[in-house]
Amino acid sequence: MTMDSSSLVTHRRYQVAMKALNSCLYLLLVMFLLLQSMSLDVTSAQKKKLKKSKLAVCRYDRAGSDSPCNTTTNMKVITLQLKKGNLSTCKSTKLITKPCHDNSFAKKRKVKGCVYNKQPWSDCSMDTRTRQREMILVRGDPSLCLPKKTVTKVCKKVCHYVKGEWGPCDVVTNLEQRSLTPRKGDPAQCQSSVESRPCQRRTEELVAAKSNKCRYNLSEWSTCDLRSNTMTQWMTLKSGDPNVCQRSKKLTKKCRLACKFRRGEWSDCDEHTLLMTRVDTLVKGSSKECDLTREITKKCKR
Repeated sequence: MTMDSSSLVTHRRYQVAMKALNSCLYLLLVMFLLLQSMSLDVTSAQKKKLKKSKLAVCRYDRAGSDSPCNTTTNMKVITLQLKKGNLSTCKSTKLITKPCHDNSFAKKRKVKGCVYNKQPWSDCSMDTRTRQREMILVRGDPSLCLPKKTVTKVCKKVCHYVKGEWGPCDVVTNLEQRSLTPRKGDPAQCQSSVESRPCQRRTEELVAAKSNKCRYNLSEWSTCDLRSNTMTQWMTLKSGDPNVCQRSKKLTKKCRLACKFRRGEWSDCDEHTLLMTRVDTLVKGSSKECDLTREITKKCKR
């Protein structure tokens, strides 16, 4: 049975359409397989990353007691033991260094609710020039508050003097002096003394010095005077009229000292002055060259 021309055309169109449909289905299948493969790769990478992160978690606990506090650096060493983690990626023990805290959690954190009874101030120590008083806990959690603490402050000046008239200028030392006589204070602590200062320069000398008519030779700086904490240098007249220019001059400057202090604890806020005081203690440097203590004051925080 022969097909007419119209049926033949229809049949060919059907075959072309089926081929196109098969090609589309094939492309869709290939894309589906590619997407599935990529999804599997991403999932596998995520699993590996998660596994690796779990292996990298290292958790530690304190092992035993901490080391004694180093009095020089005010630091202590804490030993940590591995509690959770893989030994291939985590250390079995770790050492960390932290500042010491003087046997109280209350000192580590400013705990509210600690109320103290303030004892009278002690007499002034002649060695350290400081006085102390104890503060005894009367209200607060003993596990958080210090049962007793000591506050230190620098003694106030208790000596008042009557100042005499300045004496004549000593031409050798180029100094003039006056006497200081105790007017008020403890006789055991306050004693008569003499105050010195460079002689006042005359008007003629000032004019001559400004016009460079007075020229001097400079000596080497002396060693540090431990009593006054000063160094001395002498200027000797080299050229100029001795009747107008000073024959010698004495120059002084403070010594540079390497004094290092350990910080003390801040006192409670003074309700009248709204100030807090801290007394630092000398830890490095000669006691002959450095003050044993120094006092620092700051405003209270509100």
